[in-house]
Amino acid sequence: MACVQKRAQGKRLLAGAPLSWWVVFAVSSLVSAYLHYFGAMSAFMVNLLLLVFCINRAARRRGAAALGVLVVSAAIQVALYAPWLLVLVRQMGVVSNTYWANMVFPVTYIEFATYPVRTSFVHFALEGSYGAVPQVVGRVLLAATLVWLCAWAIWSLVRLIKSHVLAGERAEGGSRAATGKAAGGEDFRGRAAVGSADEGSSCSANAPDEGGELPANFASEPESPRAQRDSLSRRFALWASRDSVVPVLCALAIYLGVFAISFSASILMDSLIVYYRYLGVAIGPLLFAAVMLLSRIRSRVLVGAACAILLSVSALNMTLLVGDFYNSDNQEALDEVRQTVDRVTQENDGKAPLVVSSDIGYISLTTLAYPDVPQTYMDWQKGNWNLAYEAYSPTLTCKNSWEEIFDGYHGPIVVLGQTQNGVMSRDVEDLSKRDGFELRESGTRYRPYERAWFTVAVIDKD
Repeated sequence: MACVQKRAQGKRLLAGAPLSWWVVFAVSSLVSAYLHYFGAMSAFMVNLLLLVFCINRAARRRGAAALGVLVVSAAIQVALYAPWLLVLVRQMGVVSNTYWANMVFPVTYIEFATYPVRTSFVHFALEGSYGAVPQVVGRVLLAATLVWLCAWAIWSLVRLIKSHVLAGERAEGGSRAATGKAAGGEDFRGRAAVGSADEGSSCSANAPDEGGELPANFASEPESPRAQRDSLSRRFALWASRDSVVPVLCALAIYLGVFAISFSASILMDSLIVYYRYLGVAIGPLLFAAVMLLSRIRSRVLVGAACAILLSVSALNMTLLVGDFYNSDNQEALDEVRQTVDRVTQENDGKAPLVVSSDIGYISLTTLAYPDVPQTYMDWQKGNWNLAYEAYSPTLTCKNSWEEIFDGYHGPIVVLGQTQNGVMSRDVEDLSKRDGFELRESGTRYRPYERAWFTVAVIDKD
């Protein structure tokens, strides 16, 4: 707090904070919202937490002006974001019917919780997809992580027990001091006097004897369940209001709030929008919370081990990532398309074949790699996705069905597709079974970048 006050010195204030801070906060929130939908969710959560803070201050009469400034700032942000809200409403109407097919309990939820560390590269390494060495390294790091978690749990338990023991010793010392005072006639006299008026009362039973000694069975009256709950609530409130705890709770609230909003939106839209790459937009608060929690561990061994494990996992992930992204097989999978188109063109007396696919991930790559080769995408998705694919025009043309693509066409067709297991792609299999279509050849090449097999097939249409 002192650091914040020092930085605010000499600045023009508005509602107790520098005016420039309010402006930067509002502009940053709006820019985040316009950059990405998950940025909008993150900005919403930040504004919501600040609103709660300002309401709390206003309720305690410690400054209601900040609440008014925040409300005005939020209203301006919403007004400036309103044009994009219309686009958002239209996009929410696009239903892909893929949500429940992608959610597998409990695997998906475990992946959501561990994806910042257990990336897809680390996952495939543990499965042995990269060979024995990365698999062994991954398993060693996994075992080290489990050992660290056990050590941290034991360390935390020991500290908790020590704190309770020390608290008990302090309480016992206070009780002994009170007993000594009672023996000297400095305490319990009022209680003894009350007890003498009613010998059957509890006060009489717990009063000291004539020598000033407490009875052997003396014990304080137990708290009622309600009193115990109130005591726990007060303790939690005091703990949560600590300067070292509030930032962590706020950071976790932002990240978990973004996840809750996107998860709820996925259910309402019946379309999966909770992707790891999207959650990465809001991963900053999560990392901040993790660092703050790690800083609270008063053990150099545990902190050093945690940093070593994280750095090792990061090194493994980046090594595999670089190996996949810069693998020469990536280009060879695309070169296969060009070679096939050129060869079929020569065999067809110089007439270029029809290049088609229903996989936008594959055909978008070949469109960018070979802009001189006309290609057609069968847009099977509902909604207005074709508007985005206009960025690939004029090389790429979008059609809504195979019938529309092949209407009136006779000749060779180059079909592109990809699979996760190296089998024949769906497009090739479906088209080859149609009347008047005959599969001439089919080849598959592995592309490490997508960790998928790209298929190039030639089908003749009568």
